[in-house]
Amino acid sequence: MTIPANLNQALQEALEEVRSDPSHQLGPATRATLYKIFPEIDTPVANLARRWLAVLAGKYVLPLWSPPDYEKYHYPPQPEDFPEELVTQTAADYALELAEKVIMGEATAEFGSHVAGEAWVGLGYCMPLPSMLAEIAANIALSEACNQDFSRWEIDILIKQAQNPASRFSRIDAAITAAHAFACYLDPEQVAPDAWPEGWNWWVKKEEPLDPSRLLTYWEWWLTEAFPEAWRLAEEMITS
Repeated sequence: MTIPANLNQALQEALEEVRSDPSHQLGPATRATLYKIFPEIDTPVANLARRWLAVLAGKYVLPLWSPPDYEKYHYPPQPEDFPEELVTQTAADYALELAEKVIMGEATAEFGSHVAGEAWVGLGYCMPLPSMLAEIAANIALSEACNQDFSRWEIDILIKQAQNPASRFSRIDAAITAAHAFACYLDPEQVAPDAWPEGWNWWVKKEEPLDPSRLLTYWEWWLTEAFPEAWRLAEEMITS
């Protein structure tokens, strides 16, 4: 298993960047640079590896996920006609399992995209913040697994985020969402929706809501372990 030289070089540069950054952030411009390399390689392995990469990010934070506790967080009751299956379809483990099936050709991208889209309907603010972010990361991973490549539109959004520091918490890719899930240091008991002084905006307005040391742990894993593992999984699919 050999990662192409241009991608390997970009990974080394990204690793140096995140280690030298005081808050150990890996910015959207750097992530966009990495994602742009996959279509430039233009091989079946690269295509599959990019999709596996998203799934691996979701699986990394899956242990943080737990089923919603509707009673504890005073989530309003669903309408009578609310599809019961969405309770399953919004589950992080279900989304990641389906993502793998889509990549392996055991489920259609059309069905996966449908589930990923419907998941946002069922996702409620009825769980601790790290758990919610882990579920969002899984849903994004499912969406990425259904795409044949990381679209130009998504890369453009990352580049625009890089030009606007105020958008540093925006989550367009599974990698950054998983990073936030892993590094959110707030006490889960203090981030229930009814405990947020200004609702969701309270968290995103905080200057330092993330633990830098945990961010570093996550990004080092993503750059040094997730990429090689994604490439290995892709090569196994091609050669098997």
